[in-house]
Amino acid sequence: MAVESAAKEGRENGRETRRRLLRAAAELVARDGVSAATVSAVAEMAGITRRAAYHHFASREALLESLRDSLNEQLMKSLRGVQEFGEPRELLVALAEQDDSVLRYHLFEMLNRGLGQSEIYANITAQLAKQQQRGAIKPEVDIEMFALISMSAAFFGATMAMTLARTKSERHAIAGRFSRELTRTIRTGSYAGDAT
Repeated sequence: MAVESAAKEGRENGRETRRRLLRAAAELVARDGVSAATVSAVAEMAGITRRAAYHHFASREALLESLRDSLNEQLMKSLRGVQEFGEPRELLVALAEQDDSVLRYHLFEMLNRGLGQSEIYANITAQLAKQQQRGAIKPEVDIEMFALISMSAAFFGATMAMTLARTKSERHAIAGRFSRELTRTIRTGSYAGDAT
C-alpha cells in the first residue's frame, strides 16, 4: 500500500510540475515572445530545476509543442460552451474570460503561424458560411474576410476588456458592451434584414 501511495503521489507531483512549467512558458511567451522560451528560462521562471524541466521536455521544440497543444485545448474547451462560434459577440465574451497569458499567446500564435493553423478561425468561417447558406448573411459578403474581421474584433475586444478592467466582473461588463456594439455594427452592414 505504501509503495502504491508513493507512486501515486509521484505521478501527481509530476503532473503539477508539468503544469507549472507550461504556465511559466505561456507567461514567458506572452511577455517576451517565443524566442525567450527556452527550457532553462521556463524552469527558472517556474522555480523548478533545469533537470526536472528537461525530464518533462527533452527540447525547446517539445516544450513549445506541448504549450501550443495545452493552450489550444484549454481555449477550445472553454469555447465549446459557445453555441454559435461564428457569432462574434459570444466569442468575444468567452475570450475575455480567459487568462490574459492564454489570450496573448493565441494572438501571438495566429500572427506568427498564420490563420490556416487556427481552429478558431476555421470554426468561425464554417459557422458564417452556414449562416450565409441559410440567407442570414448577404450573398455578396466574403465569408473568409468576414470571419477574419469578426475574429480580429473579438480578440481585440477581449484584450481591451482585460486592459481596461480592474476586476473580473468589470472585464465581463466591458466585453459585453463591446460585443453588443460589434454585433450591432456588423448586422447593419453584413446581415440581411433582421436575421439573427
